[in-house]
Amino acid sequence: MKLDVRVINLDDDCKQTVTVESWETVKTVKNLIEQKTGILESEQHYYLGVQLIEDSMPADQLRKKAQAEDRVPPDDSDGVHVVEVKMYTGKAPIDFDDSFFKDIIKKLQTHEQIMKHISVRVHRKGDDAKYNFHLDISFLTVESLKEDLINRLGPSSLTGLNADNILMYIRQEQPGRPLEGLQIRDRFGTRSSMEIEVFPINPEVTVVCKVKKWGLKTEEEFNIRIQDHFLLDDLKQILVTRLRSSANPKILQRDYTVGNLKFKLNGISINSKKEAALKRKYGIPAGELWLRAFNLKEGSLVVIPL
Repeated sequence: MKLDVRVINLDDDCKQTVTVESWETVKTVKNLIEQKTGILESEQHYYLGVQLIEDSMPADQLRKKAQAEDRVPPDDSDGVHVVEVKMYTGKAPIDFDDSFFKDIIKKLQTHEQIMKHISVRVHRKGDDAKYNFHLDISFLTVESLKEDLINRLGPSSLTGLNADNILMYIRQEQPGRPLEGLQIRDRFGTRSSMEIEVFPINPEVTVVCKVKKWGLKTEEEFNIRIQDHFLLDDLKQILVTRLRSSANPKILQRDYTVGNLKFKLNGISINSKKEAALKRKYGIPAGELWLRAFNLKEGSLVVIPL
């Protein structure tokens, strides 16, 4: 039986994964990591929690030990079992009595405190699904969670999803902008679990924009390209930038700004009164709403009064 051994470098949190037979030892893992990274086998020191792992330990025994300590990450998408260790690189293992190693030791010791449960709901047309992860958030980023999710979902060639075309948001909190980098770790706080919602990125659409006088005569017409996970404030900024670069003196005379811009998007009025109503409805400022809340699609119409 094959096992994937995921090695996390304590220096830079970089992950490397190698596949070994269950009977092969940690020494074999170190040899493969040396081939991939150039880090000498003799300078690799592996830890499960704060315990140094001996080179002679078979991979299967290492995973059983991790299971007993509730440290086993989810299996890969192809069903291969995974075990995860932390790697310190140096001439000798960590000396827990030497203050020189205090930052590295803290990384290892805090492991016990930051194992968290994450439920990920993937929203696709007609096929919503939930996936559970038990992860050490001391090393968690949005990008690493995306990687774990994509591994669980299966080959991108079949699912159509990859780390670059999905967005992550905290469930039951109005989305706004998607999570990035360390934000997911920062938002955990004292909670023991978190629900994440995942949405595929939809293609850009063309929005037809018309500047009209008295709602009748079209003074200027232009198109913009935008995606529906952008926010209402993003659309306002794009419109104002375009209006302020107009060659039409009547439009320039209006001196449009993000603060004074009024328009209709797919027949929905966007003005201070309407935005106050949207805030009451959704519980956040209207400018932080997704454009998909306004049914943005190809050919959507924006009408701006002159």
